[in-house]
Amino acid sequence: EIMPSLVGSEMCIRDRINQCCDCGIDMGCYVLGDITGIDDMDLYILLENLCDNAIEAAAQSNNPTIKLQISEDNGNLCIYIGNTTSGNVLKNNPDMNTTKKDKSMHGFGIMNIRDIIDKYNGTINYEQHGDNYLMCRCRLKKICQ
Repeated sequence: EIMPSLVGSEMCIRDRINQCCDCGIDMGCYVLGDITGIDDMDLYILLENLCDNAIEAAAQSNNPTIKLQISEDNGNLCIYIGNTTSGNVLKNNPDMNTTKKDKSMHGFGIMNIRDIIDKYNGTINYEQHGDNYLMCRCRLKKICQ
């Protein structure tokens, strides 16, 4: 049974898993605990942008892989998403700016992510694991039940 607050977000995740299957990207997704306390539209937008960024990066790598985990911890919602990359992202692009040619039409995903993180007094951290794997850790303080 799907928790009501996760209906839209679950659709987003299912769409991204299907997209990964179509593109030959291995995607694992784990949802643990009571995933409430974040507005469903905010969670949907956050997951959509995090997944789209991970898919784009993984598609350019050897052995494309994405791992997504959503869980709760002491009144926080934690979203961890890691993906393979074609190089050291934090070394080559520490500010996570868009790498697309038409900058005026791109780069909004990262801004959307940061806006939602700020709205929930959260944190976002990127960790490079070796030269070909990036981990993004988001933590949001739950505000609605």
